[in-house]
Amino acid sequence: MTPSLRSLVPTPLRELGCGATGPATVAQVWWNYVHPQAWSTWAPQIRRVDYPHRTLTPGVGGSVYGPLSVRVFFEVERVDAVRHTWQWRVWLVTRRLGIRLRHGVDSVDGHPGSRAWVTVEAPAPVVAPYVPLASYALHRLVHLTRS
Repeated sequence: MTPSLRSLVPTPLRELGCGATGPATVAQVWWNYVHPQAWSTWAPQIRRVDYPHRTLTPGVGGSVYGPLSVRVFFEVERVDAVRHTWQWRVWLVTRRLGIRLRHGVDSVDGHPGSRAWVTVEAPAPVVAPYVPLASYALHRLVHLTRS
């Protein structure tokens, strides 16, 4: 019996998060979150999205293309339009080695805009470099006041 790669190279999952506050309203941020074709307008790591629906639907997957035409696959796991949260799993080769991202947007007391956030759950070597990129994308998202 051949041991699996996972048993040979332990990669504990780590969870890190980040967020950004800006002038875009909760409704504007939510619209840009749940319309995959809008992702490239605020996430510089995304060049194009192939997705069969106009808005996010749990259980439905697609592909995201990044720099150098790198293609990653994803599946939407949850969407909560009341709480303005959604979750998806993203992977390059196999779903089992993917990362899970939980996104949301909240109103901010005493602030006319909103706060967008993400929590990333992935093997430790993946999380650390991804969080600064996610932080930059969220900053762009909350400053994008047109949907």
